[in-house]
Amino acid sequence: MDWTYKKCEVKITASRHPFVRALLTPTVEIRCNGAVDPHVLMSQETFATDIEAELQGVTMAKEWIDENVN
Repeated sequence: MDWTYKKCEVKITASRHPFVRALLTPTVEIRCNGAVDPHVLMSQETFATDIEAELQGVTMAKEWIDENVN
């Protein structure tokens, strides 16, 4: 899932958990102000579906951007 929030480019992927392959975890990449390298957020939370993992990623991205980007 790719989207923009407060002028930051956000990419969220749902990846298989390394120890429990049936579950997914969100990985979030955030690029703000033309940054080349993304700020990466990862979670230890697990979800049964891609949609659930991506929605958690959206929450993670919004919280990080709201706290760290002017």
